[in-house]
Amino acid sequence: MKAKLWKRIFYPFENNTSNALLVVGILGYLGLSLLGSQWDFISDGIIQMHSSKPRVLWQVLINNAINSLSLSVLLFLLARLVYSKTRYIDVLTVVLISQLCLLINGLLLFNPAQQAAQKDLIPIILKGDFTLNEIQVNQFVWMTILGILALVFIFYFFVLLIQGMKIAMNSKKGYHAVFIIVFTLLLDIILWIVRPYLG
Repeated sequence: MKAKLWKRIFYPFENNTSNALLVVGILGYLGLSLLGSQWDFISDGIIQMHSSKPRVLWQVLINNAINSLSLSVLLFLLARLVYSKTRYIDVLTVVLISQLCLLINGLLLFNPAQQAAQKDLIPIILKGDFTLNEIQVNQFVWMTILGILALVFIFYFFVLLIQGMKIAMNSKKGYHAVFIIVFTLLLDIILWIVRPYLG
């Protein structure tokens, strides 16, 4: 049972139905949007997340939709060049499932306790004053650990994206993974520069 659960989590596209993955992906998209509106952060790129001014939920839903739809359309076009029978819904599902990693990063980095710790520590660090008390040292260590975990989940975002896209585009070629990563990062940069977001 544990082995089966492990496979369903780490190899979701091979061990879950398409409908179940789509539902979980949509719930993750809604969860990320709700967190963004409640904790005031914006996903202003495919993998970028920053604190922002308050936005109402419908604005965050649209902003996150811009990310999800633009990435899924781009990867769908790439996939169709490789495999003409690729379905858009499969690519969208891959993107939504991969973005669950961003939901986890939102929980790790933008929860109220973490934000309060950052407000206390960042001015001190910027001033170059490293004479921290024990509580501040513990906060700094905890922030470092969460930062490392966030990088791990960014890495896993790409792992899931590659896993799912290679299935969607019926690919066994390693260089397709490079294309997926490069196109995703380029889109991330373009969205961050253009900033087509509401609010």
